[in-house]
Amino acid sequence: MRVLIPTLGFARTGGARVLSELASAWARAGHNVEFLVPDTSAEPYFPTSAPILWVGVDGVISPSKPSSCNSKESGTRNLFVLWRGIRKIARHYDVILANHSLTPWPIWLAGADRRRVFYYIQAYEPEYFNEMSAPIKEWLSRMSYYLPYRQIVNADVYIGYENIAAMDVVPFGIDLNVFHPRQTPALTNPSKIVLGCIGRSEPAKGTPYVLKAFEILARDDPRFHLKVAYGNLPAGWSHPSATIVVPQDDAGLADFYRSVDIIIAAGTVQHGAPHYPVLEAMASGTPVVNTGYLPANADNSWLAEPKNSRSLVDCVREIVADRDPSIRTGRALKAAQEYDWRVVAGRMMSIFENSR
Repeated sequence: MRVLIPTLGFARTGGARVLSELASAWARAGHNVEFLVPDTSAEPYFPTSAPILWVGVDGVISPSKPSSCNSKESGTRNLFVLWRGIRKIARHYDVILANHSLTPWPIWLAGADRRRVFYYIQAYEPEYFNEMSAPIKEWLSRMSYYLPYRQIVNADVYIGYENIAAMDVVPFGIDLNVFHPRQTPALTNPSKIVLGCIGRSEPAKGTPYVLKAFEILARDDPRFHLKVAYGNLPAGWSHPSATIVVPQDDAGLADFYRSVDIIIAAGTVQHGAPHYPVLEAMASGTPVVNTGYLPANADNSWLAEPKNSRSLVDCVREIVADRDPSIRTGRALKAAQEYDWRVVAGRMMSIFENSR
């Protein structure tokens, strides 16, 4: 099949990684998969073996990124550029895969055949836009779910969620050759306990709750240290026992998960949805404290109350006091096996093929 994936740009987000990995898996399976992206976008942060088509404001499409682009990147420009590109080439594809909640709009405005368009929903995006600072984006995002496209969500929690009308579920995936179990069990150094989290500036990601929990733990027990991947800390926050690390790729990120004793993921919204840090840490054999994200549950992780730093503290202390946390981490490793990319990509391609 010929598949086109229009995207607003290649970001350093879990959703962008999903698209890169799906495209690569489909390409390896013999399908013709291409990205369509504005010429102001950076190169993919998450590599993909699928070709990339770069489109400019004049509608010219090139298989290579322009060496120079004088245009300033903006959301409005990106949407306009995608519209021009989609209008020109949509008819050549069996499937057009809308993804981020703004990409369905240029597809719709370009008049693409609705029978060929699928909308992959990886999160309920309106909750990540601030109605006060980005009211137009929030409205466009919310209304995108009413467009006449077949929706595919990545978790059961999104079926019937708000104004989503999906019937198909395809979870995200993971490269189990990269995110593999640690060789040294967690909590083996009696003089040092290293906590880890992914630093995110969005309030819904809950980073401040992790920092507060760490402050409580470190105040009561100097063995506690914190590693924050990628930074993105609140302005002015620092701690003598906290460090920032910046993994350069997935291999480095996997090393980060294996370098800490406990990972904390404290998101505050859309509980029951998939969450990459949770899955990646589980696949890496590291105990996970989280607020209720797939594929974690009470049997393979430690569940805390959302927006409650004290609850995070209690979970960490429970792990430290546990005589054998490997029982739950063993279950976590088993749960992670179901998210292999080949399995996930095959499930979505089956939906495309069966709808023809």
